[in-house]
Amino acid sequence: MSSPSPPSNSALEDQVRRWELLLEVGLDLHGERNFDLLLKKILHRLTEVMRAARSSLFLLDEHEPELRSKVAEGSDEISVPVGVGIAGEVARTGQSLNVPDVSLDSRFNPAFDHRSGFHTHSLLTVPLKTSSSGIIGVVQVLNKADGRPFNEEDEELAEAFAGLAAVAIETNQLFRELQQSFDAVINGLNAALDARDPAALGHSFMVQAFADALARTMGLADHQRRLVHYAAALHDFGKIGVPDRILAKPSPLAGVEWEEYELHALKTKILLERLDLVGDLAEVAKIAPFNHKRFGGGGFPAGPPEGREIPLGARIIAVADELHNLRSSRYGNTPLTLEGALERIATQAGARFDPAVVAALFRLSPELPAVEAEGLKNFEAVRIHFS
Repeated sequence: MSSPSPPSNSALEDQVRRWELLLEVGLDLHGERNFDLLLKKILHRLTEVMRAARSSLFLLDEHEPELRSKVAEGSDEISVPVGVGIAGEVARTGQSLNVPDVSLDSRFNPAFDHRSGFHTHSLLTVPLKTSSSGIIGVVQVLNKADGRPFNEEDEELAEAFAGLAAVAIETNQLFRELQQSFDAVINGLNAALDARDPAALGHSFMVQAFADALARTMGLADHQRRLVHYAAALHDFGKIGVPDRILAKPSPLAGVEWEEYELHALKTKILLERLDLVGDLAEVAKIAPFNHKRFGGGGFPAGPPEGREIPLGARIIAVADELHNLRSSRYGNTPLTLEGALERIATQAGARFDPAVVAALFRLSPELPAVEAEGLKNFEAVRIHFS
């Protein structure tokens, strides 16, 4: 009896290319912090790696013993009880199922095909599982592009992909939980600061809302917008060390009072550096302290950075901060209308503010009432929570 022929050079090269693609996919998935985009990437990449016509991704519900399709190409959301159907069986056993012809498998539910208009021939279903959480869902690939059933090599590749995807999903979920905890700490801090300065009630929340909208209007990448979001929330962190007699003063500050007040920017820098934030959040300490630097030179804290060396995030927060200051009654100011505040800010473009950020503010102006309302809504929700 003759032994099986070894794979040809072209077949070996094809296998290598697919595994190289899988490595590239792993790096891509673990760099994605947006959960919805991560799931879409998993689906798109799974279809690409497996050379299939379509793919689906199901995650286990946190409260019910059922799978929910978070992403299913060409289909509405699908719910499948654990233990029912092919996907449910894989979720129950944790074992992959390769069905060459679904018409011969009673576990296959054709209703999904009827609903989507797709015709499934072959189906490979693989569990999503991690060492810490166990089974968290399943992925399915439908109809191999060459028309043949999925083979053993496909199963190995799909299981390797599912392992990468499961870890990426779990990491992303842990990241979101960490972010929620971080947000809660920041909100509590800002609520405490607001309590010391009644005239500044909701200031950090409003500056954050304006800064978020400006960063979006200026087309910043997601990770840059995230930095602006947190830097805006923490731009007054150093006011913890400013005396109440200055923070709560109902009239304009003068002389030594201003000098004491200006120290809050340096204190923000020192406190954020002591927090030793990790990952990209470490950049927050390089943005938040510098929103009082003047684009044309000067401002506080003294020294670099100057002009265009001032981080763009800080230049954005500077405009957002001033917009809310002009809209509030802090230090005896008479609140301006949105139109009046924009006009006042425009007169300082180039000297105090980055002209590009001011231009973005005017592009954003039709949306500002809604942005302001959203900021107030977020502040009220936090105020009630911490009251």
